[in-house]
Amino acid sequence: AFDARYLDMIGRSMVDGMLEFYRRNNPRFVNRLQLPCSCFPTYPEGGIPIWSFTWVLQIVQHYLHFGADETLEKGLADMDECFNRCRLQTNERGLFEVDEAWNLIEWANNDLMTCGEVTANNMMLSYCLKEASKLLKDLGRHEKAAEYEQLSLSYRDAINRLCWDD
Repeated sequence: AFDARYLDMIGRSMVDGMLEFYRRNNPRFVNRLQLPCSCFPTYPEGGIPIWSFTWVLQIVQHYLHFGADETLEKGLADMDECFNRCRLQTNERGLFEVDEAWNLIEWANNDLMTCGEVTANNMMLSYCLKEASKLLKDLGRHEKAAEYEQLSLSYRDAINRLCWDD
């Protein structure tokens, strides 16, 4: 029950609840660009993408532990909305780019900006899409699985082409 509640609350953070109360006039929320948020309602404007992507992986884990159920179906719909919002914030170089985010990788004083392309965010997004694709293949949803797999590869290729320096 805790797992179901957790997944649902975070998914709903994209559309309703306290976050809407705090951000109702914010263009990011008005334009439905915010990612799911698993933290306090006054979080950074652009969210914490790594935490949003960790939530996606929790949906995959829910399936592995509990199988296909109502919680999974709701989670898959929310996950698809999350991925759609990532696509809307993918730049012409093929990389996810969100402004005013807390680009948390770990609890250290990283030398990261609050905007622009962040390699770790893109790597995690690519991985999440790959794992979601595997889940959907297992469920027999091959068209959506192929879509996610292609997106995963496109982010991976952009990362390898643009974010690596020998």
